[in-house]
Amino acid sequence: MEAAAVIKRIDEFLVILSSPVSEELLADGWSEQSAADIRTRLSEFRDEVMDLGALPERSRRPLNMMRFLDACGVHRGEVLNQLTDFENELRRT
Repeated sequence: MEAAAVIKRIDEFLVILSSPVSEELLADGWSEQSAADIRTRLSEFRDEVMDLGALPERSRRPLNMMRFLDACGVHRGEVLNQLTDFENELRRT
């Protein structure tokens, strides 16, 4: 996955997870706090990709978002599915 594609995907997630959290996300188990935490992690990762112009090493990638969201009670929904796909792409790249 190219850096530009990663930045584009993150930007899309940042819009979706913007405050206030939508009713749809709330119904899927999201809270303002869980959305803010994921936004922060994705923003930090986006900044790192921008600074490097490439993906950082695997240990610096956000590969624990699903575990975090599971602990927060987010267990369903399209955004969770999209984040899962994104995390898996980061893991494979």
